[in-house]
Amino acid sequence: MREQVITETIAVDDGSNGCAWPEQGAGSGNQEYSTFCDGAWARTVMPDTGQEYFWASKDGGWVSVDPHGTNENGACWAREDFAQAPAAVKNSVPFCN
Repeated sequence: MREQVITETIAVDDGSNGCAWPEQGAGSGNQEYSTFCDGAWARTVMPDTGQEYFWASKDGGWVSVDPHGTNENGACWAREDFAQAPAAVKNSVPFCN
């Protein structure tokens, strides 16, 4: 089993269903925004680059699910890291082959 590396934890305590990012269209400038967040899983995007990030909640904060590698389209993730993710997240993830 591959060890997952934690790159950032964001504490949440603001009544936003546990989501630490503004919804798409609610942010300003180049602010990272969420396209999905249910309080357990989130998908965020950086508007200036289009880079996607995937997050899982843990201990009252958020832990990034790091890319497993790259493919012809850029960063890709391991399927097993998303075994418990909802379909809205799984359907967005560019998985490594």
